[in-house]
Amino acid sequence: MNDYLRRDLGYETDLVYRPLEWSVHPWDYSSHQNQYVNMTDELRIAIRKNPDLRVVFLCGYYDFATPYFDCENTVAKLGLAPELRGNVTIENYEAGHMMYVREVDHAKLKADLVTFIDEAVSPRK
Repeated sequence: MNDYLRRDLGYETDLVYRPLEWSVHPWDYSSHQNQYVNMTDELRIAIRKNPDLRVVFLCGYYDFATPYFDCENTVAKLGLAPELRGNVTIENYEAGHMMYVREVDHAKLKADLVTFIDEAVSPRK
């Protein structure tokens, strides 16, 4: 990234680009031993506190990084009031974790994100 910024983009800075993982190490999963990290409670609380919060899950059917059907299961367990259920959208792609590398899914991803952003910034009806 540093090379790309300086050589290709001509961006000069004394700051060093540091990937996200540098700022969160060491990872601590001690509270999640032998289980998936479950953020259902935190997501439910966040949506209830901010009824304008919109969430989109982008899921690949052949994603080895996250278990298939977990988004549907998580959303079903949120226990949101009926008027808040529309705040959460799930989009599925034939590709895996990096759905944007498959041309058809890349186009679908772009369309889905445009729709998500348009709906998120539009006043509620």
